[in-house]
Amino acid sequence: FGARYDASRFRLTSAPGPITEGVRFGPAFPAKLGIARTGAVAYLGGQNTLRELVVVERPGRITPIAVPSRLYVGPRFSPDGQRLAFQILDVAAGLQVDLWTYDLRSGSLSRATFDSASINPEWKSDGKRLVYLTRGRVFSIATDGSGARESLLAVPGRSFGEIQPARDGKALVLRDNPVGVGNNRDIWILSTGSGDSVRPLLRTPFDERSIALSPDGKWLAYVSNEAGSDEVYLRRLEAGSGRWRVSRSGGFEPRWGSEGRELFFRLSDSVLSVGVQLQARAEPRIGPSRVVLVGNFDTDRNRPIWDVSPDGKRFAFTRTQNEAGVRRINLVLHWFDRLRAAPSGVAR
Repeated sequence: FGARYDASRFRLTSAPGPITEGVRFGPAFPAKLGIARTGAVAYLGGQNTLRELVVVERPGRITPIAVPSRLYVGPRFSPDGQRLAFQILDVAAGLQVDLWTYDLRSGSLSRATFDSASINPEWKSDGKRLVYLTRGRVFSIATDGSGARESLLAVPGRSFGEIQPARDGKALVLRDNPVGVGNNRDIWILSTGSGDSVRPLLRTPFDERSIALSPDGKWLAYVSNEAGSDEVYLRRLEAGSGRWRVSRSGGFEPRWGSEGRELFFRLSDSVLSVGVQLQARAEPRIGPSRVVLVGNFDTDRNRPIWDVSPDGKRFAFTRTQNEAGVRRINLVLHWFDRLRAAPSGVAR
């Protein structure tokens, strides 16, 4: 869509009108298009690809989950490892997104939310509720459909893009989603039982994201670009903690396994594992990294969109299916003329 805009008054001066349709988007859903100052629009057209859910066992046996191919995002194992929670994007309904669960034993698929804007599910320790985000606010809902959703956190003027609930329920770690170019993402913490106040945990000039809370709730793995490239770091979940670098040649999307004795992360098409010994009053012991799995699975450098089972023996991914047809770049010219001919009137 396009609309006329008055830059001096910072508002639209016409109603939005369509420019073209059938625009493809990528894994994180940005549109595949470019706009020139002259008014030309170039875009990649065709049908958007679908994804399948897969569970991979070490050392690499892949089992597709028997559900229809859709736009699945971010699977998460339940605390008992028997269910998955994830979001499904419905393109036909106008990019609506809701949370679903899948029972690996019975093969049943169940919808958990109906607000068309729910993302990033994480299980609570009892396995009965999900914590998730809706428009930057934090909610909780029962997976069996009982009761209404519960609002956990809403900070005026601040939007969150990731959440990690502690297993003991005493803390909620969040990554903010600042607006504007040059605003780096930081990590916050909500400590329950102490006024339920949210405060910065890690605020630096660098970009911190892709958070993963250890099973005991005392350590945080995350990605930072402080070294000039994306690397995985580890720190205690307390103010003023030091940080220790886990990856050596790049890394993103960290996840925990084996009750906190093993930390996984991704690099290119590989999943790497690092043995860790977490000590209460001393530096953590971090072993060398080793490749445990290689595969063409979906990735996202902003947050982990895959998961590790609690016992560290299985992995859950989404996998983009092969695209049919020929990709074409389409070009739309002179669409500025349509806007000039559109009726005036401030669009509020």
